[in-house]
Amino acid sequence: MTVGCTRDVNVIPGLPTTTNTERLDLLDDENYVMGFTIIGGEHWLRNYHVVTTMHEIITTTAAAEENKRPVTVVLESYVVDVLKGTRRRTREAMAHDGSGDAVKILW
Repeated sequence: MTVGCTRDVNVIPGLPTTTNTERLDLLDDENYVMGFTIIGGEHWLRNYHVVTTMHEIITTTAAAEENKRPVTVVLESYVVDVLKGTRRRTREAMAHDGSGDAVKILW
């Protein structure tokens, strides 16, 4: 996989799209960063760009040094034009995190 390559994606049922064509814009294996732009497909997204990063942090369950353990936090940030007339329910379907909880909508 190299920057500039594209892939066709079949999107999971329930989202307001069926297919996407994505272009890889950023790939940094050393720093665990990936970014892509949706450039085609059957969807209503315009100017959609996403960057995903992974970060290792150390957590503790108690003050003792031996209770420290590493965990990975995945952050995804995206930019997309919201089309006039788009329903809030549709926007919320696209703004979901991995646990199934809706992410706070800021528009």
